Amino acid sequence: MIDVATILEGKHGERFWGKVLKTNACWVWIGSIDSYGYGQFSRYGKLHLAHRITYFHRYGETSKELDHLCRNPGCVNPEHLEAVTHAENMLRSSTTSRRTHCFRGHAFTPISTGLYVHPGGKKVRYCRICKVAGAKLLRDRKKVIGT
Repeated sequence: MIDVATILEGKHGERFWGKVLKTNACWVWIGSIDSYGYGQFSRYGKLHLAHRITYFHRYGETSKELDHLCRNPGCVNPEHLEAVTHAENMLRSSTTSRRTHCFRGHAFTPISTGLYVHPGGKKVRYCRICKVAGAKLLRDRKKVIGT
């Protein structure tokens, strides 16, 4: 684990914060980045992910992965980070989870979005508005048929 207390004190802390550009939204890492766009900070020859340092500094250690809620891997603002499981992080990062509307055009909001968990554990979002409309259509068909 990272010893944040020693990373962010003295000359290392000054060097770290000198690589952070604080804007109104994201805190952009302007130092070295890895091939995925995540900031990296070297101390005594060991590389640390910059966003994990700021998260640990604010909230303490976590063994979970950190999800960038802003979807900017170069952001180190701890307010933009959430500790999540690997599965949740992968679900959020997939292209289908980035969709803002269902295929019929309804917005995915906390109220209109359901989450189905398959027996194997895979999570799938669905539109509750479409599901209710589909159930009503099925009921109406059954009434017409007389079953």
